[in-house]
Amino acid sequence: MTDPVSAIIESSGLLRPGECLRCEVCCRFPTAGSPLAPYFSHAEMERAIAAGMPGEAFPPGRYGPGFSARLVPEVGTANDERRSTRGARKRSRSSLIIHTSSFTERPAFRCPAFRPATNDCAAYAARPLDCRLYPFMLLYDADGKEVFLGLDTYCPAGAERAGAPGVRDATEKLSSLLDGAWLEKVVESRGIVGAWKDHVRRLRPLPALTRALCRTDLGLARLVPTARERLLPFFDAHRGAHSFHAFAPIYVWSDIFDLRYKISGGRLLVFAEEDGDCFLICPPLGTGDVLRPAQEALAAMRQLAPRGVSARIQDADDDSARRLAESGWRIRETHVEYLYPRAQLADLRGNRYEKKRQLCNRFEHDAKDRRWRALEPDDLPQAMALYSNWLKERTAAHPGAVYAAQAEASWRALYRALRDMEPLQLVARALEADGRMAGFTVGCPLHDARLVRQSLGDGGTFHVMFEVSDLSVKGAAQFMFRELCREVQSFDRINAGSASELDNLARVKESYRPSERLNSHTLVWKSEV
Repeated sequence: MTDPVSAIIESSGLLRPGECLRCEVCCRFPTAGSPLAPYFSHAEMERAIAAGMPGEAFPPGRYGPGFSARLVPEVGTANDERRSTRGARKRSRSSLIIHTSSFTERPAFRCPAFRPATNDCAAYAARPLDCRLYPFMLLYDADGKEVFLGLDTYCPAGAERAGAPGVRDATEKLSSLLDGAWLEKVVESRGIVGAWKDHVRRLRPLPALTRALCRTDLGLARLVPTARERLLPFFDAHRGAHSFHAFAPIYVWSDIFDLRYKISGGRLLVFAEEDGDCFLICPPLGTGDVLRPAQEALAAMRQLAPRGVSARIQDADDDSARRLAESGWRIRETHVEYLYPRAQLADLRGNRYEKKRQLCNRFEHDAKDRRWRALEPDDLPQAMALYSNWLKERTAAHPGAVYAAQAEASWRALYRALRDMEPLQLVARALEADGRMAGFTVGCPLHDARLVRQSLGDGGTFHVMFEVSDLSVKGAAQFMFRELCREVQSFDRINAGSASELDNLARVKESYRPSERLNSHTLVWKSEV
């Protein structure tokens, strides 16, 4: 039986019979980390797997509302030959920026349910709402303040027939359905609502869906990567060295939490919500009074999660904690982040670093054929495979529910970071040894280095967000950390993050002799201590 979304699109005349089976745009992607890979809610994952989609298409665990399918290489098919002769003339649905000069030189990827030989879907009857809706799409505006229905002009039919009467009629019907009877279904699959894309033609705003996902009734907006430039002044104004006082380290958790923001009295409030719990993911950032914005955040948290765990502010620095304590906030717990002089780690001089130098020397001796290079979007499958193997070894060595949960959550955060390297402007590097990836690292400036140098007289702090190495390649981790510290020489300090309450990780971070341990507090309101 045809579902209402498919029925509306079929009756519109937008897609003609058999047209999709002849098209070479859908279900194929120029990069492994395409932001337009099909999104599945957890219920849709189960149905797709039951219909024959491989289980490894999705990550472990049930964090967040769902996940995008992990794309697989499309190689060795007749379709590849057609692609190579087509060249750069055909644009792909999945690219945000089309590099026409290199389109045919880059490996192609596909949805794991797509069958190149027959140009169709192995799980078509169980395809998710994201696929049923296409070439219509749901997007946030650039500031995350509105959800709207759009039409993807990368679809040849969408580009050719966007103004046809049937399409206009379908727009009205779909808007009414998605913003009405199917509102809960869309909220359940809310990961299908993507960030603003220039190639999508805006059709209709969806006010009910906007209220549900952005929470405009509370004056909030969705945290989207396209809002980064607008929000950077709040992060830069704070000018601390704490990792969660920057846009990228917060945004990479968007596959686990519903992240929303609000500007209050010159301060930025960033809320994280999950399974009936809500907290402020960092203290109110910016300048001006901090007490009133914190009280406004407390009221919003109670409305977002009235039956959740106590409303709280996480990752507050000492100054924020002191000022908030004046109005009734109390410290519930504290952890530390490890800060190092960058030049010290780049040189590794002295007796205190003798073992680190020996490990670097061993790696250089064993890996004569080595390469330190930029981590590319198409490295995503190899990087995640390396990380998965690393996690298996680590969780086997450190059994326990807490470690396993953190590992699964970090898997999603890393995947999001690698998919959004470009819009987040991350620094990502790979280390190759004897023709294979021995490790990779991902980081970001906590502030604009030039801005900090002008105002504070130094080069600011660089945050290492992720560092993963092949545990069988001795010295790879130490070599990689040293090379990154040498490369980011415009910064004076390195923030290696916290130890996440893991004793083994704390020992590693201590072994690099931190110059400072930054307190990072969790604050709760006095009546909820």
